[in-house]
Amino acid sequence: MVLGLVSQPIIAASVVTQHRIEPIRVGIPAYERIVLFSQDGISGAPKRITTSCECARVLGYRGTPERNTGLEILVQIVPTRDGQFNYGVVAEFGPDRQLEGQIDVTAVGSLEPMPSSAGGTDRIGFTDQVAEGAVVLDVRPVHRFGYAHLPGALSIRRQELRRAARQLGDGFVVVGDGHDDEVLRTEVMALPGYDAERFKVLVGGVRGWRARAGALEGTEIAGTGLVHLRAGEVLECLTDPEVKWVTSPTTASPVGAADLVLPVLTAGATSDPSGQLRHLATHLPSPRAIFIAMEPSTASSLLAEAITNYPGLPVYVVEGGVSALQAEAAFLLRMQSRSTGRQAGGHGQDSVRGGLKSSGARCCGK
Repeated sequence: MVLGLVSQPIIAASVVTQHRIEPIRVGIPAYERIVLFSQDGISGAPKRITTSCECARVLGYRGTPERNTGLEILVQIVPTRDGQFNYGVVAEFGPDRQLEGQIDVTAVGSLEPMPSSAGGTDRIGFTDQVAEGAVVLDVRPVHRFGYAHLPGALSIRRQELRRAARQLGDGFVVVGDGHDDEVLRTEVMALPGYDAERFKVLVGGVRGWRARAGALEGTEIAGTGLVHLRAGEVLECLTDPEVKWVTSPTTASPVGAADLVLPVLTAGATSDPSGQLRHLATHLPSPRAIFIAMEPSTASSLLAEAITNYPGLPVYVVEGGVSALQAEAAFLLRMQSRSTGRQAGGHGQDSVRGGLKSSGARCCGK
């Protein structure tokens, strides 16, 4: 993926270490901001940004406003086990033109190992059935709960699941939209007193339940309320390899531009979105979710095509498209920059060659 070229070399780059004081919960996405500097300044856009571990993924980046001296990068971190880890981050602009940094984190609260998503409905923590009389907790936004929900379901916020776990001793089934299955399962498994037999996540959410001919109640069961999501709800999916995106080609923003660059959307862009949707539907194993992030008229047309021609395809429209996703990621980046309890320091000048250094990087996925 080539996003741009530099017009001047980066002779040497400061190696910056970002120390995250607050621990990260194992299996639940956390976000960290790191700024990579160059005394010589930079221009253009990086060819690619890589990390030393698949548990740390680049969500987005933009140039620093101070005379284009570096890159401000937002990294999503999802540790898979307890421990203290170091993740390397490298922004490559060309041969021997790189910026490097590293993020130190502490991960706590190991959960039961998570099986592959290719498993099936017998995966730990999932169910495709709802027993008669079971308590069903719908954690989707209230307006989508009104469109369609399982009979007898209760609408609560995800933040209220811990209280529900303490109060509902007989257990419950948690319902989302379907694209968020893995995140919900991780959160449920982290609940106090977790019991795999009592606390379950409905596989496929409302979309999957509807596809299995399950009963629904609501004001717009057959309408688009089931497939339109807000940008903030899908932000954590930007780094998910089992999620596919349909977007329009855009010109990569140069370093120093105000807009945040989201690499996964740039890489997935196509001048023929209908053809890309057809390819996803007919040539690839079905992804967990397909998100359409385009201007409203094109998105509506593609959605209608998906419903008509590929009724079983898990397609969602992101309200506001790419601009809304950029705004959500930029807001998250600002919040990280204001967080307290962080320390950052440089280690002099260091020429970076041959990708990530081997200076003791310890990754949770290894």
